Amino acid sequence: MLVGNKSDLRHVRAVPTDEARASAEKNSLSFIETSALDSTNVEEAFKSILTETYRPRRPPGCANTNNNDLSVLQQLAQYIDD
Repeated sequence: MLVGNKSDLRHVRAVPTDEARASAEKNSLSFIETSALDSTNVEEAFKSILTETYRPRRPPGCANTNNNDLSVLQQLAQYIDD
């Protein structure tokens, strides 16, 4: 994930939004702009980072036969907790 911070300071921007977004896309990253000053997208950025960090991954070339990986993991976690 590429995060542009201080989005509230548009007048002193070092990197245009379009350029940052293109760089993120080129590197297969998501992109978000945040501002702690006015609380814009801060929580969303953290949620997205956590979601991506904990998303189950398949090795390259491994076919995805089930789109409910998260559901399966949740069921397993419940079984372990019981």
